[in-house]
Amino acid sequence: MSQPRGILPRLRGVWGSFWAVPAAIATGAVLGAILLTALDLRLRLDGFLPSGPEGARSLLSSVITAMISFTALVFSITVVAVQLASSQYSPRVLRTFLRDRVTQATLGTFVATFLFAMVVLAALPGRSEARLPALSLAVSMALVLGSTGMFIYYLHHMTALMRVSHMMRRSGYRAGAASTGGRPGRPIRTVPRTDRSSTCWRHRIPG
Repeated sequence: MSQPRGILPRLRGVWGSFWAVPAAIATGAVLGAILLTALDLRLRLDGFLPSGPEGARSLLSSVITAMISFTALVFSITVVAVQLASSQYSPRVLRTFLRDRVTQATLGTFVATFLFAMVVLAALPGRSEARLPALSLAVSMALVLGSTGMFIYYLHHMTALMRVSHMMRRSGYRAGAASTGGRPGRPIRTVPRTDRSSTCWRHRIPG
């Protein structure tokens, strides 16, 4: 009869899932947008958009539309590439992709950018002579630049992640963890005397 799991293992399991990090980043972006728009009402800073509320509304609408389409396109192509790699090499490739923190942080950054822009768009004043939330607009533009940087790093990371040597090494670590009861075995490379180019992987299993 299996023992019930404690609270800490449950929390670790939830935090290790694919959606936990993007959800945390997106929630922080929404709360941050609400706090910044409230702070803008108190500070009354001058805006940096000369076109007024209409220009800010057009800019934020473009950011929201572009980020939603961009997120869907990037991760659709990535999922197709991961499925092809998992069918050719190992099914553990898909698990490695889902547990990768860079992938989760990239998705969270993309989602946070258009959620932040949506909250700021809803807080824009309707009158043309009203002050704009300058601080919130500046953070929105910073998030767009940050998403661009995350996308460039994500391309570099996925290129390294999809290498055959990297995938087989990660699969070896996963297999070692499964065979040792959750503790990852350390791959040991041995070079036979007859053939220096051939390598084999072993995992230490406690006796």
